[in-house]
Amino acid sequence: MNLTAGMIGTGRMAEVLGKAFSWDPKGLLRFRFFMGRDRQRTKDLSSVLGADALSFGDPLPRVDLLWIAVRDDALEEVADGLARASWPEGPPKLVIHGSGAKGVEALKSFRNMGVPLGVLHPLFSLQVGMGMKGRLFILTGDPEARGLLEPLVRSIGARPRYIKNLNPALYHCAASMLANGTTALYAGGVELLQKASAGALGKEEAVLLMRASLEALEQGEPEEVLTGPVQRGDLETVASHLASLEGQTGEQQKLYRALMGYALSLAAQGGLPEGLRRDLELMLEWEGEA
Repeated sequence: MNLTAGMIGTGRMAEVLGKAFSWDPKGLLRFRFFMGRDRQRTKDLSSVLGADALSFGDPLPRVDLLWIAVRDDALEEVADGLARASWPEGPPKLVIHGSGAKGVEALKSFRNMGVPLGVLHPLFSLQVGMGMKGRLFILTGDPEARGLLEPLVRSIGARPRYIKNLNPALYHCAASMLANGTTALYAGGVELLQKASAGALGKEEAVLLMRASLEALEQGEPEEVLTGPVQRGDLETVASHLASLEGQTGEQQKLYRALMGYALSLAAQGGLPEGLRRDLELMLEWEGEA
């Protein structure tokens, strides 16, 4: 299988995944062109990957795969414009986008042209220079998209997962909580560790602690592996936590209360007595800005 592709967009997704597929030794995908609003960036990326640099309004060559990797809030407008563009050799055989928050409906203009549609979303944070081995991609869309994308993803050592019925907004919300939320949690926790220890504790210790929690979750359900004062119903320790946060930012206080509030629901599932649950719930309620 040797496929041609066109990439719309020159942001991180276009760069990281464009390079991953272009530089794959198997060479299953070859980019014919890149197109983006930043003309210099488009030229630079195209040059690196041996593709043509096109501008919006240029006639577009036919490709097996048209990949739209633009901002979520611009996706439908860009797709509509591309569907109206000049395709002298015929429209692409498959059109996909990389947004986790949008479904194939965002590409409906191509649906009217009889083109199969799909979504290919990396379920990991994209970083320049990263490897793809073992990474998970979520696929959805028409059967034609699945048939083409699954072997393509496997060709770079990654793992495809096809989901027939996907609620994209809810899926992306969950992914954002797990990825972006973890980053925010890490940053907030590191700041408090550093303040509590006059700088003796910080990033390394935070990573070790978070990794241990993830390892525990690989072995059991959240309500089974949850530990700590909320799980035990330790009112005195939770009260001391809240008191220690009084001199910190309102954001940190709200973060602690929100996280421990959700931990409380897990503790209840794990058998925390109702009386202790109610007492902790009252203690963790947010009463206003600090």
